[in-house]
Amino acid sequence: FTIALQQAQKTDKVQSLRIMDAQIKMMRELKHENYNRLIQNKPMEMNKFNVAVIGCIVIYPMVIVIQSLMQGFASL
Repeated sequence: FTIALQQAQKTDKVQSLRIMDAQIKMMRELKHENYNRLIQNKPMEMNKFNVAVIGCIVIYPMVIVIQSLMQGFASL
């Protein structure tokens, strides 16, 4: 981008406007690509969080049930 600015300063007005428009278009495309990549990565990051939360929710009742069963068999 800085090289394009230097080129735009060295050329005439029409050519410099073309250079700047091309750079603006390229920056918008890069921003759009980066945004799409972030959107694609977010569900996977949230999936890791959801697995941890669901795991904790499931493990806690299972521990209680297993302890109850062990106490029940121990009293026999």
